[in-house]
Amino acid sequence: MRSMLTIVSGFFAILALIPIKAFPVSLVEIKKLDFPNNVHSVRFSPRSSYFAVRTEVTYEVYNSKFKLLPTKPCKYLEDLHEYEMVFSPDERYLLLGNCQGKKTISILNLQTLKIEKTLKTKGSGIWVTSMLFSPDGEFFVAGSSHTAINIWKAKKGFKHHTLLKGYSIGNYAMAFSPNGEYLAIGNQNRFIRILNVKSGFSMYKIINTRKTENANFMNNISFSPNGKNFIASCSYNITTWKVERDFEYVNEKNINEALYNFGDIVFLTKPTNAIFVINSGSKIVMGKIEENFKVNKALHLSNKEINCIDYSPNGRYLAYGESLINDDMTVKKYARIFEVVD
Repeated sequence: MRSMLTIVSGFFAILALIPIKAFPVSLVEIKKLDFPNNVHSVRFSPRSSYFAVRTEVTYEVYNSKFKLLPTKPCKYLEDLHEYEMVFSPDERYLLLGNCQGKKTISILNLQTLKIEKTLKTKGSGIWVTSMLFSPDGEFFVAGSSHTAINIWKAKKGFKHHTLLKGYSIGNYAMAFSPNGEYLAIGNQNRFIRILNVKSGFSMYKIINTRKTENANFMNNISFSPNGKNFIASCSYNITTWKVERDFEYVNEKNINEALYNFGDIVFLTKPTNAIFVINSGSKIVMGKIEENFKVNKALHLSNKEINCIDYSPNGRYLAYGESLINDDMTVKKYARIFEVVD
């Protein structure tokens, strides 16, 4: 639903023309893809060989030159509200949540461009709400709209490994630490559970964000690229913890406007490792990691809604899904792709 931890064209135009110390990069638009339906997810593959877009009714896959590849559409589900997708670390597969029906995960082979296998989730939960691979590609994890977390052994033909039960409703946010040691799971009740992967996904720590005055919904969680910081977007607030200090609380920033049900977190790792960006409806929040995730800039554009955002691992591109409301109240839906320039 999020994509994990994901900007508006007006900002990019400003950024390209005006020097901003906190953001020493320029972005040049190279592609604008027009869609009849809202763009809910954009994803770059781990080696930036592929780019994928998920809308309310279908998905599209592009190669590294953003040429459209031929694929078959998903099954249309009228009451679907979750549009998760994720690439496997080896770029062999693109996994699509709820593509062939409720409680399903379709595995698209990127060589044949055909659905190779469909996984069925176990336990409670109608929709697949979040999906991710461990950094080494050993495990594939899917959260549900209710209380179950499913884990498969990805390197063993996606053999079902375990079912974690008793988790609170709405597991919409999940993240592995870069070294694969921890799996963090956030949900609607605003608790973040940190699991130890090496000890069989046992409970390591519970972080309670209920103490946050205005926090009422967990949007997205992420580890910084170097694994030293952990960050969560939760309603009005951005909260950070120090992983190397046993997830010690660092600070909390109130951005004055609810992140609502968006809040993808991405890190601009090239040419700098210092910038993080969070999308929030019509607001874009940006800051510097080395300043304890200080929010340096928050831009609000009332006629745009940013649904999702992602940054290519090779450091060359940033993409987002946008709904643009025109003066006549018609709505245009786009996926925009920008090149990151030093």
